[in-house]
Amino acid sequence: MIAALSEPARTTRGESYRSLRMDAHLIEKLARATRELRAREAAGQRSDAVRAVIQSLRNTLSRMAERGSALDPDASDFWMKRSPEGEIELWHRGKKLPVCARHLEGAFETAGVVLESGEPILVDRELVRRSVEDSLLGCALQELRLRETKAELLRVMDELNADLAGACRAGKTWL
Repeated sequence: MIAALSEPARTTRGESYRSLRMDAHLIEKLARATRELRAREAAGQRSDAVRAVIQSLRNTLSRMAERGSALDPDASDFWMKRSPEGEIELWHRGKKLPVCARHLEGAFETAGVVLESGEPILVDRELVRRSVEDSLLGCALQELRLRETKAELLRVMDELNADLAGACRAGKTWL
């Protein structure tokens, strides 16, 4: 079964071996996530994040089987990888998206799946949506804090300007 998924017709023996190894790792991860899904369902726990991880792994395996080699995401794909520094990165249209990947990482951890450095995975759009929503919420909170800080600084500036105007009227200068 693994050979059928990864036996590329136009690759060298080394590339075929690498692809076979990647397929085997993904199949292991899919099996682990499926076991976690069954356990969560049996315990009556939420399983939507694990389902999205399973769909992500299936989509990745399917794409690799279609193309017969390592994953090469299309421009319309959302995909993630772990950077050499260990950070999860979400990519789309050739650009790293400025999102908080905490939700993505949490979903994969919940499913029992650990990404290796540089390993690309197509990401289920529901996981992407949640990650983008989480990041937008973070941006909104940060924007609110910045507005509050700006308002406080403007109040201080108004006080300083009022003090300076009063000092000038009284003939006092601070310079």
